[in-house]
Amino acid sequence: MSQDTNQPQLENGRDNELKKIEKQLIKTNPNLFKGIPEPKKEEILKVFSLTLSIEQTIERNITAHHEPLPQWEDLEKYGQIIPNRADRIMAIAEKQQDHRQALETKAINEQLTQSKRGQTFGLLIGLTAILGGVACILLGHEWSGAF
Repeated sequence: MSQDTNQPQLENGRDNELKKIEKQLIKTNPNLFKGIPEPKKEEILKVFSLTLSIEQTIERNITAHHEPLPQWEDLEKYGQIIPNRADRIMAIAEKQQDHRQALETKAINEQLTQSKRGQTFGLLIGLTAILGGVACILLGHEWSGAF
């Protein structure tokens, strides 16, 4: 399906959402939109819808969302507000994943390097102590060399 055939469905869904919000607001306050021109009312409803969407997204993220990507419903709404936003969010998540993997690889390599360096220095310290003890024994300090 092309993007052109999806566009009317998205606009239809958004119009339905705006109508639901309008009904709920009018139920709360029947005089809310009295005297407000239709274009202005539609603009207010769109802002209200966006605010609700952001609020729900934040609430979902705080309570249950522990993933790098937003929920699919949120991606769809982002796409309605900003064209290609879902693709951009996916690209950001992929870039972040690549960055995290590169950092993990670097951290692992650094840990291996530190481990090898520690073993090398431990070997040098041990050999130095043994050679020092042997030198002490050869110089007549048996107790010091044995210690």
